[in-house]
Amino acid sequence: MMKIVYYTPLILVVAFYGWLLIYIGFGGISPIVYVWIALLFSSAVLLSKDIFWGGTFWMLTGNAKKSLQQA
Repeated sequence: MMKIVYYTPLILVVAFYGWLLIYIGFGGISPIVYVWIALLFSSAVLLSKDIFWGGTFWMLTGNAKKSLQQA
């Protein structure tokens, strides 16, 4: 599997909030977003190194709730 797949959510979030940061300013973004980005980054790094529990950080960002609602 390509390792870039693990970084896809991070890239999308950083692109969106980067655009928001440019047009609205630093105060327009909640501080929890920075924690969310850090969790996505650490998850991507751990998963790309084949450390399976890196997925836990991905679940902490709220993606697990969406997965459980579909089941």
